[in-house]
Parts: sequence; structure tokens; C-alpha cells
Amino acid sequence: MAENDTLLLLSDGVAEATNEKGELLGFDRALELIRSRPSAAKTTEAAQAFGQQDDSSVISVTRMPVQRLRWDDCPAMDSILDTTLPADAEKY
Repeated sequence: MAENDTLLLLSDGVAEATNEKGELLGFDRALELIRSRPSAAKTTEAAQAFGQQDDSSVISVTRMPVQRLRWDDCPAMDSILDTTLPADAEKY
């Protein structure tokens, strides 16, 4: 995954949501929903609004940009590691 990419995992309860006419939400509608880049909560809400009654799971994972921290940015690290910083800590 590249930075800021999102992976959305859905259980079959989303695609199997059935409206009052007996129509399934189905994979085509689920894919259309996913293409709008909703949050996990919005995906669940959309399935429930369609008529979802079965259990469902929706998990959203986003890769955040990498941030390099310096030792000075994490003052608690000294106590966590219970060590002193190396003389060349600025390089890290």
C-alpha cells in the first residue's frame, strides 16, 4: 500500500443486505459504494439503510505517511528505555 491508500474489508453481510423488495445490495452496488471512499461507519450505515439485517463487519485500514521522529521529539523515551541517549542521537 502506498501512503494514504485505504484498504476496506467487508464481510458478506454488507453485500447480502436485502431491501423490502427482496433485492440484494450485491457486489455491484457494494463496489459502487466503495468507490465513493466511505469510512467503515458510512459503509455500515449504507448497508443498514438498504435493509441489512444480518451481522456484518467493515474494517478500514489507511496507511499513514511515515514520520521520522528524533529522540528530542519523544522525551518519554528516556524513561521507557531507561538509558541515556547516545552522543550521536541527532543522526536518528
